[in-house]
Amino acid sequence: MSSRGIALRVQSAQQVAVGPATFALRVNLPDQIHFSYERYLINSLRHSHGFAGSPIRLLFRKAVGRGAGRPGRAHRRR
Repeated sequence: MSSRGIALRVQSAQQVAVGPATFALRVNLPDQIHFSYERYLINSLRHSHGFAGSPIRLLFRKAVGRGAGRPGRAHRRR
């Protein structure tokens, strides 16, 4: 997935609430997430983790730290 040639990078994801199941994803371009990609992520969570019939919310937050917004500049451990 990309926006204007810049790749969407998911830095981290964690479940932050249980009723309804809510996941916070840190991404480099949170305001550029297309509704169809959000729906794809929700359906993937449903299929892989057994959330059939449960409502799921995704919160897209701005990634912070090294390599958050600059493509090709991610921190690599040696």
